[in-house]
Amino acid sequence: MIFNDLLASMHLYAHRYYGAAISEEEITEEKIGTLTQQATALFQSGKIRDAIQALEEAYALMIERPIQESLAERVVTCGKLADLYGELEEKKQCEKWYRECCSYMEPLKKALQNPESSEKLHDAPISMAYACVHFHNRTRLDDSEKSLEYLKEAIDLFEGRCNTVASWGSLANCLLPYAFLIDEEEPEKSLEYSERVLDIIRDQSLDRRPPYHEFTFLALNNHAWVLWNRLASEEAIIYYGRAIDLIEGYLSTGTLDPEQMRENLEKEANELYKIYKATGKKREADRLTARMRKSGIEISEG
Repeated sequence: MIFNDLLASMHLYAHRYYGAAISEEEITEEKIGTLTQQATALFQSGKIRDAIQALEEAYALMIERPIQESLAERVVTCGKLADLYGELEEKKQCEKWYRECCSYMEPLKKALQNPESSEKLHDAPISMAYACVHFHNRTRLDDSEKSLEYLKEAIDLFEGRCNTVASWGSLANCLLPYAFLIDEEEPEKSLEYSERVLDIIRDQSLDRRPPYHEFTFLALNNHAWVLWNRLASEEAIIYYGRAIDLIEGYLSTGTLDPEQMRENLEKEANELYKIYKATGKKREADRLTARMRKSGIEISEG
């Protein structure tokens, strides 16, 4: 804090020496910038509590400024503070900052409707999307309707703004349960969202990244299940088959949880076998049984 005061004093002195006026707003903005940079450096060096202190000081200065001038940095800072408290597993503080982040939902939505102001929001919509994901997870067991609203908000905020693999992965991770949850009431929309997930996996090569192996399997499984429910057996066969090929590839090249992947392989093989039997594809069913037996997996006839 002493360093920040010294920096502000030097800045003020320089302006007076050269005859230039400087406002309190400029001093505050510079202090905020310095504190934010300090927080980043502290986090990178593993000093999470010090990073939190710097960001909380910065946020206290932000809320003294007009909201239209500090909306983006307020939202992003709240999101970062929630993340940092999450790293420390301090759930109450994490929750507090996610709630603070969501308190800016309406001003953010309004700003997004204006092309000029939306350009100045930078990563604020992504930060808000993560806050919505948090509250979706918090409310899904107690209030399914509210949980679905948060999930849709997150999707709308992510869409068109993802700029990292993590944000693309998060969007896909929102679309997948959303497709499942709306399947009964909006079957065509459900299939559209399900296909969108597979597009993201392909375009961002998520299937080649070990942290997304399980998610990729789940996406293929859900899409195949939706197709089979639509009595589109040939298409369902394609996606169950793709899931089996993918899992076998993961098991041969390496994956984060081989045992879980073997369970997934058994599940997919049994699902595909049921379709083969239901559609009279005896030869294909026998081939699948023999193929799985080589991997030590027995198909259930039940």
